[in-house]
Amino acid sequence: MDVYVPPTSLKALLETPKGHLDHYPDEAFLLHVFWEAPSRAAAETLLSGLRGCSVATHRDTPCVPTYFFRITKSNPLSPSAATVGAYPPLHDALKKLQVGIPKPVVRADLTRRGMNPDWVDLNLSDPLPLELRTEPFVVEFTEIYLDERSFMLHCGSKDYLDAYGIVTKPGLSLRPPVTTRIGSPSSSIVEKILEPILHERVVAVGSNVVWQPSRGLTLTTFYFWHTQFDMPAVKVAPLGRGFLRQLSNLRGPNTHQHSSFDMWALGITIVIGGQYFSWNRGLVAGTLSCGMSMVITGLAYLCLTLSMSEMTSMLPFAGGAYGLARCTLGFYVGFLMGCCEAIEYIMYVTCSVVQLGRMLTTKWPELVMWQFGVWFVTYVLACGGLLVGGRVFWRWNAFLALTSIGILMVFCIGLAGQVDLEANAGGRDYLVIGGAMEFMKSFPLSAWFFVGIEALNTMSNEVHDPKVTIPRGQIVCMLTLLVTAASVFVVTIGLPPGMPAVSTELMPLNAGFVMLFDVTAKTATLLSIPATFATIQGFILAYANIVTALASSKLLPHVLHRSWNGCGAPLYAIVGGSVLSFGLCFVDYYVDHLDGIMFNVCMLFASIAYTAQCIGYIYLKRKYTRFDRGFQSPFGVAGAIASMLVWIFTMISIVGFQDDHEVSLIVATSIVVVLTLYYHCVAKYRQTFSEDERRVLFPVHVGTFILPAPPLLSPYIIAS
Repeated sequence: MDVYVPPTSLKALLETPKGHLDHYPDEAFLLHVFWEAPSRAAAETLLSGLRGCSVATHRDTPCVPTYFFRITKSNPLSPSAATVGAYPPLHDALKKLQVGIPKPVVRADLTRRGMNPDWVDLNLSDPLPLELRTEPFVVEFTEIYLDERSFMLHCGSKDYLDAYGIVTKPGLSLRPPVTTRIGSPSSSIVEKILEPILHERVVAVGSNVVWQPSRGLTLTTFYFWHTQFDMPAVKVAPLGRGFLRQLSNLRGPNTHQHSSFDMWALGITIVIGGQYFSWNRGLVAGTLSCGMSMVITGLAYLCLTLSMSEMTSMLPFAGGAYGLARCTLGFYVGFLMGCCEAIEYIMYVTCSVVQLGRMLTTKWPELVMWQFGVWFVTYVLACGGLLVGGRVFWRWNAFLALTSIGILMVFCIGLAGQVDLEANAGGRDYLVIGGAMEFMKSFPLSAWFFVGIEALNTMSNEVHDPKVTIPRGQIVCMLTLLVTAASVFVVTIGLPPGMPAVSTELMPLNAGFVMLFDVTAKTATLLSIPATFATIQGFILAYANIVTALASSKLLPHVLHRSWNGCGAPLYAIVGGSVLSFGLCFVDYYVDHLDGIMFNVCMLFASIAYTAQCIGYIYLKRKYTRFDRGFQSPFGVAGAIASMLVWIFTMISIVGFQDDHEVSLIVATSIVVVLTLYYHCVAKYRQTFSEDERRVLFPVHVGTFILPAPPLLSPYIIAS
């Protein structure tokens, strides 16, 4: 065989073909690793993660024999600790204080490990707290690699990284693992990985070890016996192709490999409903004022999208704004951003469901008495599609996206020849109405054209290659929405009845549909239903992903992160958020003018989240300049600052110019106060880093302390 050349990046490692049944000669070696866990439960959790690693290893490198595992109390790595200084996690925490690491950071690290943060006030000589005086358990595992290639490729899959995320969970081990080696790997592995990273201890092959490849077999079979480890004799052999094929088919027929088109389609389904209705209320300030608002808001969303695409190509945070804010602005702010964004989407779903009910009752007035049932059926259908998930959902979502945008294209292209701005747009009298005060009041309404495009960042945990797939789909989607928004705006105000009547229409596109298809206005309303339903389903998926991310970090009840089926649909997050949204439908229906207040609260929370994302982008852009980015925003920090100024302007317009007696501000403030009390009384003491956060943030940790690293070392560092 040719000389093996290891991949030089994690991306290359993940994309490298695997499943080799041959191996390079004279490179075989055995690793035996000891992990010391503080309790039996921690040891079993470690073991579950290691088993996941072994399944991925056997699938990707079938010439790597079966792992051997054992949990024991009889072989501790060190005597049980009696003092704080003898307990490794506390010893390390106090040492961090001594070298100048801020106390809040150390307290947060202890909290992440499930330990009392007040223990930072102890001294090294103090007795160990009673809660920590547990009998340690040792987890041992053995693995054999036949060559350098099998060693490099065994960790080159998302399944392996997911399982290793469990292994590296804080609080499961008292100290770094101890690694012993038998055999002769290539000098490259020894010099660049085993010695500097794993700190291996080489065991001499003596009378108590039999290490002999069996000759005359197509695939080498190893027999070994090591009395020092007190292991039984183990016959270790590679797995056959049949078993590998079964493993590769475990995903089932309804799984889906996401593409950039899927992300584009999801962005369209989330946003496009807002271009069918509600935006036209901004025309009460005049066509010029509304058009200026749309352009300013559109450019702000474009800059935000480009900035977030760059961040996703670097660090694809689960939970979108929540993950980024938690990393850059702190745990408390991250929690608030996650909850505010989830509440924003829940309220958007409420507004859209109520609007859908109004559309149907416009066509069929007899449904007025059954609107509650219409809402319920809408939630059942939307949630049902998400719970089915997989290929079925994504094909359905693509159909909704293409149908919704297709109707808009027919509307704009089919009626372009009948647009008469001079006759229908109102002329100079309707360019600006009410001056600056009315402009400020109506400014937030222009967000209907684009709100929700940022929700694509919540898909980072669902997509196979989010660093590439999401930025591509999100940017193309944003450009598509800019084109459709401008087209819809111009065509709508250029058709009869024109200004000012169109500013108060429930469905502003109906007049055009009536002209184009020669139908009644009630029938024309039905053409807006696919986009409205698509928006409902898209926002449900968005808030479910955020709730799942919060629950995975134990900021919300952990049960909310549980999935429904093999496609990973978050059942409890979907149902829980939808029950809350359904309840708000009744409030919205019976309380006058609540639509406007809910929209203002949504946009206030959205603007806060957008501002936090811009700040997070600026922080990471300046602090982590050496990290690879698959995409870079052409506007850079300047674009993020410009976008942030627009969101601050939006917050000012909501707080000071809505003539709602500050009810919107009071509601938003009350929600923030309740969330703050919950965080400081409950969530603060339970929170941890989820497995997804550890996987995403580990490269940052590595980059902060050991970059630049040798190219060959990079794949293994990130994988391990």
